Amino acid sequence: MPVYPKLAGQYSDYLYYALKAYKVGNGNAQYGRNNAIMGSQVQNFSDADMQDIAAYIASLPGNFVIKK
Repeated sequence: MPVYPKLAGQYSDYLYYALKAYKVGNGNAQYGRNNAIMGSQVQNFSDADMQDIAAYIASLPGNFVIKK
């Protein structure tokens, strides 16, 4: 659905830092992301867990590459 972000095939670094920002939450306005659902999902993940999740999502086929 167009209202949801396209994550498959996204760069793993971007995904990792997004997950980390959700974990920081609203406590740090410069680095945190404010989303109650995502924030509660990532609270129990370690950095290694978030890197693994990011690598997995990045490995999924996505449509970020535009073929000419």
